[in-house]
Amino acid sequence: MIISLISLALGVVAALLTYFFTPLAALPWPHAFWIILMSLGYGLGAFMILVISFFLFCMAHPLEKDVKKPRRAAYWLVCQIIQWLFGFLWIKAEITGVEKVPTDSRFLMVSNHTSMFDFLIVLAHLGRFHIIPILKKEAEHFPIAGKCSHYTGFIPIDRSNPKEGLRAILKAVRFLKEDLSSIYIAPEGTRNKDGRMSSFHAGSFKIAQKAQVPVVIACVTGTQNVHSNFFRRFTHVRLDFLEVLSKEQVAEMTTVEMAEHSQELIQARLDELEKKE
Repeated sequence: MIISLISLALGVVAALLTYFFTPLAALPWPHAFWIILMSLGYGLGAFMILVISFFLFCMAHPLEKDVKKPRRAAYWLVCQIIQWLFGFLWIKAEITGVEKVPTDSRFLMVSNHTSMFDFLIVLAHLGRFHIIPILKKEAEHFPIAGKCSHYTGFIPIDRSNPKEGLRAILKAVRFLKEDLSSIYIAPEGTRNKDGRMSSFHAGSFKIAQKAQVPVVIACVTGTQNVHSNFFRRFTHVRLDFLEVLSKEQVAEMTTVEMAEHSQELIQARLDELEKKE
């Protein structure tokens, strides 16, 4: 018990230190001393927070097969961990158009899919909107991260099983209708290895129609470079909020029209950014 309390105290201290050192990692002139100190602090802080906080949370909340609603405490914890992880991995995010995101209602957020880090940008920087992702079912089997996502209320989907897929969609609709959270989904479903977008699945937009909520269209870039840049250089990632389809527009458009419109809008932004490089 004493060892656990000491470990918890060290974890809290390390977490506080790394929280204040985080901005230093994003500066254009990082000094070697601060990078080393930040790396050590993040390593210890993230490890202690992940293991001890998650252990205590699991003791207080027995595992449920199906989480009925998102847990705000767990969501906040995950957002903090991801924020620290971004600093530890030297990821610098640029976010534009966030003023377009509705603050007076829940919404469905859609974006292109380039990496497992796509939605982590939202967790790291936009946790205040409480956006729950729909993730592939295999994500629940990831060590630690899988259990964290389960407790937090992230929605797994098995695209190979239509019945399970429908259950995930209906769960997302319920979260929106009951004002429990907003929802994020990548309508491509699977990442395209050649860097081009795959066709958007129109069925993803049924969530917005059934829940009668706006659709927030966003474009993600740069996340595919995170793995190759680990501890070698900073990775610059972007999250651009492009347009919001109002509830009235969602009601008037078909799911196919929304899918095509979203994909065209995102592709236009990708082409625009490519020309600037």
